[in-house]
Amino acid sequence: MKPLLIVGIDPGTTLAYAVLDLDGNMIRVSSSKNLDIDSLTANIFYLGKPLIVATDVSPVPKFVEKFASQIGSKVIGPGQSLKVLQKKELTKTYDFSNDHERDALAAAIFAFKKIRALLRKIDVYVQRHDKQDLKKDVTYLVFSKGISISDAIASLEKKEEKPKVRKPKLRTEPIKVKFDEVKYLRSQNEKLKSKIGYLESKLRNLKFNIGRISDRRVKDLIGFREKKINFLNKEIRDYKIEIEMLNKKISILNDLLFGIDKFLVVPKFKNLSFDEISGKKLKEVIFVDNPSIFSEKTLELLKGKVDVIIHHKPVSKSIYHKFIFIDVKNLEAVIEEKFILVNKSQFYEEKNKFDILTKVVKEYKEERK
Repeated sequence: MKPLLIVGIDPGTTLAYAVLDLDGNMIRVSSSKNLDIDSLTANIFYLGKPLIVATDVSPVPKFVEKFASQIGSKVIGPGQSLKVLQKKELTKTYDFSNDHERDALAAAIFAFKKIRALLRKIDVYVQRHDKQDLKKDVTYLVFSKGISISDAIASLEKKEEKPKVRKPKLRTEPIKVKFDEVKYLRSQNEKLKSKIGYLESKLRNLKFNIGRISDRRVKDLIGFREKKINFLNKEIRDYKIEIEMLNKKISILNDLLFGIDKFLVVPKFKNLSFDEISGKKLKEVIFVDNPSIFSEKTLELLKGKVDVIIHHKPVSKSIYHKFIFIDVKNLEAVIEEKFILVNKSQFYEEKNKFDILTKVVKEYKEERK
């Protein structure tokens, strides 16, 4: 199991989060104006498994409730919202960048102090009963299931005595949370390595058996086995190439997850036809592969919802004046199946160019009048 964490969250236009371990040490504190619940989940799970989600206000904000429900963690908050002086006192020995990060950090520290006695009780219990190897699992069960320490240990030992046969789970690729895709790719990687080990072992056995054959009457059999060896060698090379490709993709996804704040997540559409756009989640910025395919009904639907369209193929002159259009060739972008990731600084630089051009044209028209 990954390290267990206490996560303090301060939701809002600028979303801040703070992460502590179960000894109260700060692992990370961060904030961003472009952090949604999925990217927050990816950032947290990159560090460990959340045991407690904390807030500094009462009642618990809906965003915090939704996040805790999504990851299956317990929420801890104060009976009354913490005052500024209380938050300053709680965080005075820590480093942070703004008031949002301070509030998230104060929430996490408050939650840590609230559960510290129970954490110590678990620590003493597992040491006294020589169950230190179960400490992390016991801690997770006590907080997530609300059961006693002894019941948690009994449950874990019962599972070890009678392991259940687990049915293989079908994997689905989440669109927004790329962290799950990294886990899946790593799993596939390990399976391929295991298969290579099996094939190499089989290859050694074949070579050994061929070395023992001396009777000329089995030359045909030797030829067949040599062909099989060549086939297995080719299969091994193919698997190694696939592993290399998976490792590269894992590396790219890890880099994206670690620097997720630098990118803008933009929904992806094939064109501007009504069937393509209707019923889909829209943002102020969308990506359209071919904006020249459109309908008036779609343009009416986008009105007031979409300001900027990033495109791949040329834009029809008849709609060029209706939105801000930015060619994806001018941006650093990672294109996935249902969305793209766009470098924020480049995006706003291109948008600013369009705003300046629009202003110049407007001033020119006014002078002509």
